[in-house]
Amino acid sequence: MKRPTKAITVHRAQPVGRTALTVALVAALAGIAGLAGCAKAEVQTAGCEPDHPVVTPLSVKVGASVTVTSLSHPCARVTVTAPDTPHRLVLTQVGKDDADLGAVPVQPDGTFSVRAGIPSDARPGVAWITVTGMFPVPCDDTSAASCVGYVTRVNLEAR
Repeated sequence: MKRPTKAITVHRAQPVGRTALTVALVAALAGIAGLAGCAKAEVQTAGCEPDHPVVTPLSVKVGASVTVTSLSHPCARVTVTAPDTPHRLVLTQVGKDDADLGAVPVQPDGTFSVRAGIPSDARPGVAWITVTGMFPVPCDDTSAASCVGYVTRVNLEAR
C-alpha cells in the first residue's frame, strides 16, 4: 500500500524593497548629521591655534627663567580652539609631580610669548614644557614629526 505524499511548501525570502532600503539610508544619514551637529556645539572655528612651542634657552639652570614662544599656526587649515579654556604652561619631569608655570596669553592670531620661572625644586636633567588647554592642531601631512603637539624639551642644569 502506498502512502499519500505530502505537499511541501517552499517559502522564498522576499527581496528588500527600494522603499525599505531608502528608509534605512535616510535614517543612517540623519544619524550622522546629528552626530556632526553635536561636535559643532563643542568646538568653534574662530581664531587660530598656536604653533608648536619653542623654549629659549634650551638649557637653563634650575631656578632661572625661560621664554616659551609660538608663531601663528598656518590658518589656511581649519583650526579649533577650546572655548573659554585657560592655556597654561606645565613643567613635566619623570618621577616628579607636574609643576604649573603659569598662564599663557594667546593672541587672536595664535601667537604667544611668555616668560616662566623654572621651580627651584626641579631636578637637573631633561624636562618637558607643555601648553595645556588646546585641541591638537590638525595635520595635513603624513609625518608624525609635525603633529607632536604642544610640548617642547628643555635641559635643566644644576645651580
